[in-house]
Amino acid sequence: MQYRIIYRLTPTDRDEGKAIARLVYDYGIKYLYILYRNDAWGLSLSGMASTRFKELGGMVLESIGYDPKKSDFSAELSAMIATVRESINKYGASKVGVLLLSFEEGGTIVAQASAYPELMSITWFGSDGTALNSRVIEVAGPYLVKIKFFSTIFAPAESPKFTDFVNRFKAKTGETPAADAVNAYDCVRLFGLAILQAGKYDGEAIRNTLVAKTYFGASGWTLLDENGDRASGNYDVWAVVLKDGKPSWERVALVDTGTDSVKWFRRI
Repeated sequence: MQYRIIYRLTPTDRDEGKAIARLVYDYGIKYLYILYRNDAWGLSLSGMASTRFKELGGMVLESIGYDPKKSDFSAELSAMIATVRESINKYGASKVGVLLLSFEEGGTIVAQASAYPELMSITWFGSDGTALNSRVIEVAGPYLVKIKFFSTIFAPAESPKFTDFVNRFKAKTGETPAADAVNAYDCVRLFGLAILQAGKYDGEAIRNTLVAKTYFGASGWTLLDENGDRASGNYDVWAVVLKDGKPSWERVALVDTGTDSVKWFRRI
């Protein structure tokens, strides 16, 4: 029988869920409404974030999944506003927040939520599904500024290797590489080094010579866990702010998962 082993340099939902929960709680949110994309990704990440948020002492008001194929989210928003309004009256708007786990459709959800003043009076949070996403800003930019919409995404370790990769990437493409591009570069490097060391293109030999636990690449240390996933990772926090009068993404904080803490560059 043959076995296929998959290695990933992108951290798991376990780490991002913990990072999101710490960010939300650190910002002063104690009562959280979770609206998530009802698929394997959304269900997993919402579960991880919910569990950790409750461990920190927060309360999850509701955790509701939505059909990502929809374009009208009025039913979900109507249910949300009833719970959020009651919570604002009980605890105050500064302690109530929304975690929206979505992809591009998040812009449509926020634009439709703008019809409810209470939903625009509290802070919203997202994830790597929305961080740096230009489409959500195109659809709901002014509303995202109002709710701040903090979103997390894996943060490559800042180092000379990272800077060198970014500079070379910019020189060739004219763009700044996203975290996935940095991880992909390290994946190819690790794979190539393993083949060279094994001396042949063979799955078992490559697995036995993989140097992930001792390799520091453009993304940082690449230590893998027992499942072949990156063992840990920190997360950048991006928020939607006004720059030159236009809604734009700005890096405002870093969640250090090793110390379980948030370092703010700009607390908005």
